[in-house]
Amino acid sequence: MDEEKVETTNEKKPQQESIFHMEKDRTSYVISLHFSQNAAETLEDKMKRLIRQDVKDGKV
Repeated sequence: MDEEKVETTNEKKPQQESIFHMEKDRTSYVISLHFSQNAAETLEDKMKRLIRQDVKDGKV
């Protein structure tokens, strides 16, 4: 079975960047995220919008 390891680092940077380290099989991934302090929509609003668009496009 595939082994998966995920580590999260919340480093204090001006843009509140989060970095995730993930290892799957023999591949390492480094995923960096940042969040805008000036965002017009919440994460919940964004997820709902994306789900609605997928339903509209027939992707689900």
